Amino acid sequence: MAAIQPHHLTILEQALARDFIPKLPPLLDTKPPVEQQRKKNLSRAFGAFALHRICEIPHNEAAKAVVDDFDDFGVDAIYYHSSTDTLYLVQAKLKSAEQFSQEEALAFCQGIRKLIKQDFTGFNKNVQDRLNEIEDVLDNCSHIQLVVAHTGSGISHHAKVAVQELLDDEDHGEERFITPIIDYDATRVAADLQQVKAYQRVDTDIWLHKCASIDMPRVTYFGLVRLEELVKLHQKYDEALYERNIRAFLGHKTDVNISIRETLKDNPQEFLYLNNGVAALCQMIEPKGAKGSKGGRKLRIRGFSIINGAQTIASAASFLADTPDAEISTARVSITLIREHPTVMRII
Repeated sequence: MAAIQPHHLTILEQALARDFIPKLPPLLDTKPPVEQQRKKNLSRAFGAFALHRICEIPHNEAAKAVVDDFDDFGVDAIYYHSSTDTLYLVQAKLKSAEQFSQEEALAFCQGIRKLIKQDFTGFNKNVQDRLNEIEDVLDNCSHIQLVVAHTGSGISHHAKVAVQELLDDEDHGEERFITPIIDYDATRVAADLQQVKAYQRVDTDIWLHKCASIDMPRVTYFGLVRLEELVKLHQKYDEALYERNIRAFLGHKTDVNISIRETLKDNPQEFLYLNNGVAALCQMIEPKGAKGSKGGRKLRIRGFSIINGAQTIASAASFLADTPDAEISTARVSITLIREHPTVMRII
């Protein structure tokens, strides 16, 4: 199983920071450096994100279920889903470079054993503050669902064995466990992110000058495109144009974007030679009609998403918004259009 892709991880972290971190219980230990606290809150928020998607509950309700902090015994979120009479116990790991490990699984199992015995000694303040609620749910719920949320390359064999031993163990006397556990993995996270963002798909026709293409290892087209065409797409689709982009627009005050604006103002015909170009992923690329003069070609594109060059396009759009009388029709950029592999295509 593949770990979460970098662009999906970036989008996930943006969603966690925007929708969940402000609603989390405050960190109990505020002594670590600010950056360390930020990373800890992202990890805590990931448990809330998983509950939000699995149980289809509001952001604030999912965030309030988080108990993740020091002394959580591997249980990062505790949530009672009243409509199904199910207690959800979640461990969440926001680590793209690692599998969910045996050590993490054993910690989770230890915390679950303590909870079902209603032994709350050693649990942190987030659990202690909800003691009456948790005791009541443990006494009365019909089902207990375990969730492992992770962004790495799967759950290790030894971790699976550890969790299964907990489920099979008759000594704890707990018969309400639902099997199998929910494995909320990188693939499901990526699919849910697409639904969360719900951007309009960008379908367009683009005219490439000096058009050339290759078929292997992926169908790819190269050429030059008028910068104005890309600016019009930006104006029409805004953030949807950059759905797969790792970086957001940094603003027009950075050195690079100031240079872009100055070139468009003074020497738009030189833009091609001063810019690194644009790259995009496309769900489908289909040539339209015969080649024009000088190697030009019109391409029909579905699922067009800029993955490199967001700064170029957004800065040009910002420049034209500020100076609507500017003339940039001579500005060209090189562009690379890459057709996605069929296994990662979303919808056509």
